[in-house]
Amino acid sequence: YERALRLAAALPHRAREDDTAAIREGHAGSLTAAARELWRPVLLELRRGPHAVDAGPRPSAPVEPRRGVITLLPCRFLANAAVLEARALLRQGRGVEAVQWPLDAATFGNDLTINATLIEQLIGNTVTAIAIYTAWSPALLAQLDGQALELLAAGLASLDDRLPARARFDADLVLLARSLEQPGYVELGGALAAWRYGFSTRWMLAEAFHEVRRRLGRLDRSSPSWSAREAMLEHEHAAVLLSLNPIARQVTPGMTGIERQFRDTLTGLRLLRTAIDLHLGAEPTKLADPFGTGPLVVEQAANGYFIRSVGERAGKPLEREVMLL
Repeated sequence: YERALRLAAALPHRAREDDTAAIREGHAGSLTAAARELWRPVLLELRRGPHAVDAGPRPSAPVEPRRGVITLLPCRFLANAAVLEARALLRQGRGVEAVQWPLDAATFGNDLTINATLIEQLIGNTVTAIAIYTAWSPALLAQLDGQALELLAAGLASLDDRLPARARFDADLVLLARSLEQPGYVELGGALAAWRYGFSTRWMLAEAFHEVRRRLGRLDRSSPSWSAREAMLEHEHAAVLLSLNPIARQVTPGMTGIERQFRDTLTGLRLLRTAIDLHLGAEPTKLADPFGTGPLVVEQAANGYFIRSVGERAGKPLEREVMLL
């Protein structure tokens, strides 16, 4: 993955502009043949990760994050390129090959969340969402034959077993603890912010660690249902905002919105899995709605079906249309 990201960053700027422009155009977007050739070595490196025995992060140094800084933009370009390659292959009638690239990109995104800091988990979740929501519009999904659909179904089922429904803060707590080993550490709060602690940043950091750990421990023990989780998250977030420790406030930002983003991606994956069942003519697997207390709802429509979650995004229902040709 790191090699793929380095190769992507080294590509001529124009190639990356073509990529993002094509993504913005929707399912009709495409890359030129020249741009596809530029991206081919990058995508081949990307593919090595999902098929590796262990694609997890390298062991960390004693007081350093366990890998180089992961940033959103190159990861997003890499996911976009995989989606665009899939579209190109689908236009050539190569559906089985086409479905493999978004699956690789989704696995890449999920692998980024392994033992990761919060920001890395959010980046990984965004990458996985691109591979799920952007890759397979209802019209494109309807173009896949049975063999391609079955391969996509198997890959998504495997991914569903590993995809997180919430963020984890373990790595952030570890980094917070490690910062105590650095006497000159002042970045999170600064020496002036530590006036309540006798201007001791280490005292302030230590208290933040224990405060955040207590709050996260309560959240880990709370109900998995979204309605109960949302209320608990809002309560804990409100308490964090009242904390006198500035580092505690920084380590746990916007917890409700963060978990909603993770559940949104998981919902998209399950909507897509259900749609594939319908295209295959099979009885849809009853998949739990990450925002509800029951399964996703399947309703027959004039030209196919609608699959719905009780969740919403930007005030609109989370749903997927299934177009049966």
